Amino acid sequence: MIIDPDRDGCTIWEGNKVQHLKGTPEECVNSIVKTLAKRYEIINKEEAKDIDFNIGLDVMGIGRYYKDIFEHCGIKIHEIRPGKII
Repeated sequence: MIIDPDRDGCTIWEGNKVQHLKGTPEECVNSIVKTLAKRYEIINKEEAKDIDFNIGLDVMGIGRYYKDIFEHCGIKIHEIRPGKII
């Protein structure tokens, strides 16, 4: 999963699927975390720390805020710099 945040939400690439989530960084991350929790049957934050979700995140600009929110949720991300996404 690759996440590219922008002013209005974020674009998510997963396999050959692309979708755009609208909302604040908190709303987008919460939506992604809910989806991951269902997919991996995670009940609490402690369980999430043991899983590598293979999430790449553009951490430039607003992406740093997304990173902080993911880390607060106990989810590790892989930092991606601009020019390396595609």
